[in-house]
Amino acid sequence: MDSTYHCLNIDIETYSDVDIKTAKNAGMISIGCAWGFRGRAVLEAAGADHVLDKPDELIPLLQR
Repeated sequence: MDSTYHCLNIDIETYSDVDIKTAKNAGMISIGCAWGFRGRAVLEAAGADHVLDKPDELIPLLQR
């Protein structure tokens, strides 16, 4: 049995910079959505692993 779990945090609307930092501290992959409350610059400054400009950009990330 494979006991490996994959976790990621997808932040769309809430406290984007705090959520990205929380994901990083938990060892999760962080994905920010630039169409959300704070925008691309805040997500990038917080260290998001990926920043999406539109929802369909999430599909290739999940297929990895």
